[in-house]
Amino acid sequence: MQQLSSGFTVVTFTAPGTVHSSLLEAIAALQSAGYAVGRGIAGTSQSRLPFTRNGAPGVLELTAADACTTRWRVQA
Repeated sequence: MQQLSSGFTVVTFTAPGTVHSSLLEAIAALQSAGYAVGRGIAGTSQSRLPFTRNGAPGVLELTAADACTTRWRVQA
């Protein structure tokens, strides 16, 4: 975890799954938790998904670490 001078917190981790499957999982989880999911950029090896809740913005960046592992970077 990293605290930025802007007040945002950044969390980075890797998890099994493709970027596409991770993106679908993230969208469903964010929406079920009450977040508004914005229009992002979706690709096979990299995706970027903006989200907000109660006016607080955040962004999820997914990058393929290899064919079966995705690196998650959440900034909120």
